[in-house]
Amino acid sequence: MTDLIERERGFWLNGGDHYDEHADEEAIYVVPKKDGILDHAAAARIIQDSGIWDEVDMEDLRRQELGEGIEVLTYRATGRRDGAVFHANCSTIYRGGKLIHHQQTPIPAED
Repeated sequence: MTDLIERERGFWLNGGDHYDEHADEEAIYVVPKKDGILDHAAAARIIQDSGIWDEVDMEDLRRQELGEGIEVLTYRATGRRDGAVFHANCSTIYRGGKLIHHQQTPIPAED
């Protein structure tokens, strides 16, 4: 599982080169933004404009093999950047080791 976790961590911390190498050009992303259903090119622009995260914690990791080289990685993420903290439940689908779908569901701050 470690290899897939490190690949996933790289999407948070390593930026564009990692993204280009490990994401499929047909990938779809669902992120917490107004127009948050993104194709590969739109996600690449966000990564370029927003930058990478300073650090990320990935907890409650689960990996499912669905057969034929398809795997799902789910986890709870805590990302930190420029003093801001972002919490989300995340799910990423890989096919042949390449990201083909990623979704982030924000976790609201507790009162």
